[in-house]
Amino acid sequence: MAARAGLDAAGLIKFIKNSKGFDRVLEKVKILSVGGGKCSAEMKVDESHTNPMGGLHGGLSATLVDCISTYALMSKFEGPNVSVDIHMSYLKGATIGDEILIDANVVKSGKTLAFLDVEIKNKASGAILVKGSHTKFLDAIGFAMVITIMNPYAESLGGTQFYLGVLGSTCAFIALIWNPIVGSLSDSLGRKKVLLQCLLICLVGNFMVTCSSSLTVLFISRTLTAFGTQIMTLLKSLVDDNIPNQESKMAAIGRMQALGCVAFVVGAVVSGHLSEYENGYRYIFYLISAIFVINISQFDMACARQTKEKAVAKENSAIFQRVQRVKGRRC
Repeated sequence: MAARAGLDAAGLIKFIKNSKGFDRVLEKVKILSVGGGKCSAEMKVDESHTNPMGGLHGGLSATLVDCISTYALMSKFEGPNVSVDIHMSYLKGATIGDEILIDANVVKSGKTLAFLDVEIKNKASGAILVKGSHTKFLDAIGFAMVITIMNPYAESLGGTQFYLGVLGSTCAFIALIWNPIVGSLSDSLGRKKVLLQCLLICLVGNFMVTCSSSLTVLFISRTLTAFGTQIMTLLKSLVDDNIPNQESKMAAIGRMQALGCVAFVVGAVVSGHLSEYENGYRYIFYLISAIFVINISQFDMACARQTKEKAVAKENSAIFQRVQRVKGRRC
């Protein structure tokens, strides 16, 4: 979600009230202050905020973390942004009638990434109910242009604003639930294997759009692709696992971020140009699918090469140890 920069509390309340998108779920949230990379709000829990057990719904807590932290970010950063990762820790519950406070803070922001922290507290006791961390990708041109491609395509197929809202919310919910599962799977199955599966999921999801021009296929495609959007997180984990030197590690991550920015800009220009042609949207997804095929083949070859190098190193080590033992006996 996005808001405008330079918000004050009154302007933000008006923004939420007049919103036609998903931000409308926050209509009962009262903004206390916003500015300087911080945003504070409060809300009284009512029946519409609860789960079947009568407690504050975890999905609403996640939405509060997402939106309030984004308002904090937008108070100091001008330009569109997109969530890369949201992590939630549910510590205590809240029930109907409880008043809660939501405090969001921009911990750090650079040229491409912003790191945000959020705490949801019980107003009366001060007890922390939920802790959230939110990482956002910042790109003032590329992401905004890419986003404009999807909406016109859906609308050309007869999609409404409600359709787009449901699609966006579904993908965000999948990412919220799936991110920690992917992290656990990468620890148990191996990061390379899980990364390859994510690449394959994205390939299948994008190629589906080329097979049929319908809102149903588009919805299935986007929701399926949401299960493979953890690629960047897994790549950073691989860098962390395989590069022991901290300086080299930060340099590698920096190069990844720089390449990501270039990809956003180039992709936006190319997709914008292709969308002007007849069946242009389909050509875009053909191109995306081809890129994923190249990525998968390159990644597979890199893994095979690394496996071969490890096997050769292991064999050389065994030979060296045998030679050392033979020398030891002669001595």
